Amino acid sequence: MLQPEKHLAGAPGTGARALGGGAGPGAPAHQGRSENKPPYSNTGVPTEVVSQNALHVGVDYFRGTTFYTESYVLRYLSDLLGESVEVLGRGKNGYTRGYKLGEVSVFASDRSSMGVNIELSGEGCAAVGFHTLRTIYHVLELSVSRFDLAADNCPFTVEVVRDSWQAGLVRSYVRPPKAARPEWADVRNCRYITSHSGDTFYMGSRSSEQFARCYNEKGFTRFELELKDKKARLAAKKIFDVDEAELPALALGMVRGFVDFCEPGSRREHDKLLPWWSEFVGMFEGVVLSIPKKVQKVLEDALSYVVVQHGKTLKAAFQAFGFSEVLDRIDEQRFSVKHRRMLADYYKQKEADELRLFRQPSDLCGQIGMCT
Repeated sequence: MLQPEKHLAGAPGTGARALGGGAGPGAPAHQGRSENKPPYSNTGVPTEVVSQNALHVGVDYFRGTTFYTESYVLRYLSDLLGESVEVLGRGKNGYTRGYKLGEVSVFASDRSSMGVNIELSGEGCAAVGFHTLRTIYHVLELSVSRFDLAADNCPFTVEVVRDSWQAGLVRSYVRPPKAARPEWADVRNCRYITSHSGDTFYMGSRSSEQFARCYNEKGFTRFELELKDKKARLAAKKIFDVDEAELPALALGMVRGFVDFCEPGSRREHDKLLPWWSEFVGMFEGVVLSIPKKVQKVLEDALSYVVVQHGKTLKAAFQAFGFSEVLDRIDEQRFSVKHRRMLADYYKQKEADELRLFRQPSDLCGQIGMCT
């Protein structure tokens, strides 16, 4: 099993993008300095040479949309990153205009409903650092559409991952394709590609909200988890809301939430991790990115559900007994924990919406040091 301080370290730029991400422009002044040795929580990039055998975990791709104005986003990012705005010849993904600020790409259009799209590749995530990336996420209130996590120098080979997957020594939410031939019916959706530069093993479908790949094209084994849409938003919120000491456990826990290589038992808690996988993630608990049911999400959804399912009965009761008597009977009901949580989430969201409605971009100047 890995010993945290020995095997987990901040990425030095050529490996995965460190979750503590390096001393980007938005990092505190002490970030990027190494006193004795870097803590496993990846709070900065060590100044000494990091062993090539060390495991590096980090954010490797980021894309999100904000509904602040195009001019405000460009001015804010320029001041935060200390970069000038380079106008690109074309847009991307339906956006008609494109810009570059260092390693950060920005896309916009005349359709306000599309918002402004911000994209960072793996190199971009490494260049700005985790602290700056988190600042951008929170200040611009980004809705994330893609969020990748990567681990470099993994203690296994691509072939081991492939063979274990195809042998069924795995638990995953990936299911076998419906069109699979009988002899492949027990093999979950996967693909193995070899080339002169290295081998790659794909797990799951690229079009789904969770997808993973393992490859060795850069001279070491990398494991990547690609998250999109709702899964990406859940992952980004968890990653950017926790203390840095929890980041490695959270990132590798999400990997375990997608796939575990093991000898499956009768129940998940009886699974026995394969030795090479246990060395990689065995110290961390799995993190499942579960999406709450719509009717439990917010009170507006719950109200719509009640009106559709029981509206006629309630209307008849009001007409027969009067509003006051029906409301008195309802008032006798006690909230369950679920309903208290729904009510608390509703008030919290309502307060956040009101603050956002009346807040102007200039109100953030004191927080982000933006010149106006």
